[in-house]
Amino acid sequence: MQAYCGRILVCFDSIYFIVFVVHYNTPGMSSAHMDLRTPSFCFSVFSPYCLMVSHSISAERGIDDMFRFRTLLCITLLVGSTLLMTTQSHAQTLRVQGRYLLTPCGDTVVLRGVNKMNVYDANDFGIGTFAEIAKTGANCVRIVWRSDIPGADAAAMERVIAACLKEKMIPMLELHDATCNWSKLGIVQDFWQRADVMQVLRKYQTRMLLNIANEAGSYDDMVSDDEYRTRYGAIISMFRINGFNAPLVIDATNCGQDIERIFRTFRALTIGDPKGNLMFSLHAYWDPKYVANPLPVMVEKLAESVRLNVPLIVGEFTGIYLSDLTTDDPMYRVLLDECARHSIGLLAWEWGPGNGDFSVSPPKLYPKMDMTSNGTFTGIKDGWSKEFLLTHRHSVKNSSVISDYMRLGGCVTTVEGASDNETSLRILPNPVAQHCTLRGTKTGDGYTMYDELGNQAGCGVADGESVHIDCSQLNAGAYTIRLLRTGVAAPLVARFVVTR
Repeated sequence: MQAYCGRILVCFDSIYFIVFVVHYNTPGMSSAHMDLRTPSFCFSVFSPYCLMVSHSISAERGIDDMFRFRTLLCITLLVGSTLLMTTQSHAQTLRVQGRYLLTPCGDTVVLRGVNKMNVYDANDFGIGTFAEIAKTGANCVRIVWRSDIPGADAAAMERVIAACLKEKMIPMLELHDATCNWSKLGIVQDFWQRADVMQVLRKYQTRMLLNIANEAGSYDDMVSDDEYRTRYGAIISMFRINGFNAPLVIDATNCGQDIERIFRTFRALTIGDPKGNLMFSLHAYWDPKYVANPLPVMVEKLAESVRLNVPLIVGEFTGIYLSDLTTDDPMYRVLLDECARHSIGLLAWEWGPGNGDFSVSPPKLYPKMDMTSNGTFTGIKDGWSKEFLLTHRHSVKNSSVISDYMRLGGCVTTVEGASDNETSLRILPNPVAQHCTLRGTKTGDGYTMYDELGNQAGCGVADGESVHIDCSQLNAGAYTIRLLRTGVAAPLVARFVVTR
């Protein structure tokens, strides 16, 4: 009788563990790829062994001992595997901490780059332009996508994401279907939760950002704060349930321009996100015809976002007034200075060419919006485009830092076979309050530290593989360390944040 009961319980155990293996291998319940740290692996490997042990105990010590062993074993595996899954799913993506974006290595990323209308590009969705954008030093490209363009399927989307990552830039994928139209937010959710689309997102989630919907909600939509929180809260939950844990970016309403909406809702949305991994995006088209004193108001509102600790980026701006596409808008200079002052991400609209109103015949083109004449680095136009990308004190070229995580592909201090100019600099801890250590130096390396306005904040010469830095007297904000090494032309660069 005892052996008979043991066989029944072994059968029960088999069914029990099979259910758990299927559960943790279901999309949304585990990582897209099994490895040694996943719960599925733990259960798959250890379950047969546990069953044999439990059967042995049932034969030698009796049913009561076996029950105690099985209970303890199952609890241990379940708790341990769940902890492993939780740690893995969050640690392997970019993450938001306070108002800053960090890599899994702990390095701070301040986004500097451009928007690119890949989905409208007839030349293989503009894949070739990423190499040109990378020549500016950009660390991020906001990729425009739609669900209703012929050929813009999940496979094409994957090629575009992979092409951006190949150039060491962070792809921020966004869906344009609900632009200035709150009623189309359901179309956006339906697209993202498609099985083929979600499979691509999970595959690349370790090094990407996802902007849920471009500018959903116009001035006429009259969206309440409760509806804004509820609708976006449901979409956030959908992503997390399906196993996509990377930072999600949420645009302001009123065609992306209502920063007060962000101020009122960002805390509740962040608390409601199981991962707490959200950023919020302002589109800075503040025409004086509609916004009184837009330049000083922008200065004030960006400073307020810092006081409120909002993880804010300016996801779109341009150098002309939208109400008069022939007139320069000086807002871009304010954004360059103030976003540098506060370490706020800044992405310009748009790499070009191709901006215009295609709803009329013939199309009305907006060439001053195009940052390039032909999509190449050499085609960058004079004026606001060249100033933002190349010549301004806080231009992309002069301020963008590509993190080690993107440049080297992981959290490492030295890549096997790498040359001296490929060696990674690390600052630990990051962010820092009082003291930190710069790692990856060599004796004789000279380093200089700058604040976000380009002012020198310290300098020295390394006398070994690490340098101790006293940050207690530094103001809060982001800092860049540039290290010069004998025989290496390009400086090594690291960025860190001081908190107070």
